[in-house]
Amino acid sequence: MKFIAEDFKTFGFEPNENARKFAQQKSPKTTFLSSPTLSEIEDGSLDLITLWHVFEHIEKSIRNAFRISSEAKT
Repeated sequence: MKFIAEDFKTFGFEPNENARKFAQQKSPKTTFLSSPTLSEIEDGSLDLITLWHVFEHIEKSIRNAFRISSEAKT
């Protein structure tokens, strides 16, 4: 995310506190969320959602993907 954070407002989600702190050090301009509720993101404000190395770690992956995708602009 570091390479796109220069041009875009970026968010990341990491449930593990230590991993989140590490990621924040690597990408200081990115806002890292501790909760998958995305309450910190305004509805309809996302232009793009990417998932990197995610699905194998999330229970009920498909339901979460649809919930997250509903936050994207239409």
